[in-house]
Amino acid sequence: KNYLDKEQKKGKKIEEMYNSALLDFINNDYYLAMNKWEYILKKEPGNVRARYFLNRTLNILNRREPAIISDISQSDLKKINGLYYKGIIEYINGNYEKALLFWREILKIYPGHLRALYNINKIMLTLKKQR
Repeated sequence: KNYLDKEQKKGKKIEEMYNSALLDFINNDYYLAMNKWEYILKKEPGNVRARYFLNRTLNILNRREPAIISDISQSDLKKINGLYYKGIIEYINGNYEKALLFWREILKIYPGHLRALYNINKIMLTLKKQR
């Protein structure tokens, strides 16, 4: 029983660290987010979400991806808005997996899109509770 309690506390700490790193990422504090995701990956090397955002953070820091909205072209902004609202429609209809696809597509263009990041995190938590 002690082992299970310890593992649950560890999982909770990792989840709190992940959420904290996500807030740092959203607030453009990339170095702090990077340190937290690296810590998570030392504890859980298979943590896909931490690896995904660590890679995004490194790409931003290396200027391979736009960090701020003003770096994005008008055509990409239109595409982002279209994807965002398609995701909203799917979400409202309960098609969470389809909504995730649209919002993840946004992150390929603009990894700092706050609403997409928030919505993805919200859906991931919802799906985790359903399983």
